[in-house]
Amino acid sequence: MSTALVQLPALRQSAVETAACPRAYVEIYINGRQQPDSIPSERGTEIHRVMSQYVDHCTKLKVPSDWVHFNKLAAAAGPVAGPILDGIRDTYEVDWERVFGTEVPLGLDEEFNPCAPDRNIFLPNTIQKYTLTPERAAYTGTLDVILLSHDGLRAKIDDYKSHPAVFDADTFQSTLYPFMLFKHLPDLQSITFELNFVRYTKCVRSVQWKRTDMPEMQAIISRARERQRITHENPDAALALPNKVCAYCPLAKDFSCPIAEWNEHTTMTLPQRLMWKMWMTKMNGINNPVLKQHAEVNGPVRYEDGNGKVYEYGEQPVPSTRYPLDRTTIQVLEEYKAATGEDLLDGKLSISSTTIKPKLKTKKRAALNEIFEESIVETATKPKYAVRTPEGIEEDFNPYAQE
Repeated sequence: MSTALVQLPALRQSAVETAACPRAYVEIYINGRQQPDSIPSERGTEIHRVMSQYVDHCTKLKVPSDWVHFNKLAAAAGPVAGPILDGIRDTYEVDWERVFGTEVPLGLDEEFNPCAPDRNIFLPNTIQKYTLTPERAAYTGTLDVILLSHDGLRAKIDDYKSHPAVFDADTFQSTLYPFMLFKHLPDLQSITFELNFVRYTKCVRSVQWKRTDMPEMQAIISRARERQRITHENPDAALALPNKVCAYCPLAKDFSCPIAEWNEHTTMTLPQRLMWKMWMTKMNGINNPVLKQHAEVNGPVRYEDGNGKVYEYGEQPVPSTRYPLDRTTIQVLEEYKAATGEDLLDGKLSISSTTIKPKLKTKKRAALNEIFEESIVETATKPKYAVRTPEGIEEDFNPYAQE
């Protein structure tokens, strides 16, 4: 089916996420297929509306919090958004002296020149009026909250996330929004982009950009724009690629995806997947002890697949690394507690690498990670029953596991 070429729309975070599957992007943004109704989308819209009103209210009154007003706003929210809002009321404080604006729409043209927002931006003592020319915008986004330092050199962008899952601030949005703000406020020297996961107490993920990073940021944004342009110029060539966007895609909902027969999101219904998961759990409970008993008596169990890859189950040397509970370790754990509210200092004198290493993966803790590697105090290799694969040792082997 041939698809008519339409004017290239402005690039925004949601479009980039959808373009992870080019075919889904074509159906939604070119063919105009309506996405299925989404409870998470409606929930997010309500939470953003309430938080914007609350921040504006506290800024006008010059107070960090007003629980009575917050309760009034949250009471008007729906049954899904309301309880989430109730959970953050007691811990969320408005830095009213630094609030530059809430729900601020920004745009850039194809040459990365700023398009002014199409609404009032609230400042503590003044209101500035701008006019946006929509047809000029090549890149757009709405910033939840902008905080500006008194000297105008530093800013923070707060972005509210109501997803159950917590993820790092390494999305396209975390590059686009700070870049647009750099372009609109030329005096800024650094911007912190912070994701605030409102379901959890003080759970944030952040990344910091400096003005000197703008060439790198522009390259990332330009690449996404070029990919969008190529998709519009030749929509019939857009491939269907399974990923998390399938949960929102109209092609997956009505099983019309062109790769439906092998797309893991469309080969079974979700209740069937739940039943399959429960069946696999029970089967592993029966299968693993049998494998272990035979390996204990007869030695490793080997299997070679059709591609010549060899799998072996038996006692495998699995390294175990532990870290000293020194100042570096404490610094990592305290930072993790401040971000998530979870306290990992539960009386242990040492902590395994599988516990501590995931806390060092974000960009802002890269320097800590380098220091941390030098503080290893104990590395031991212990025999454990596991599967040796061509890629390494898997302690909990499941040949059907999906990454």
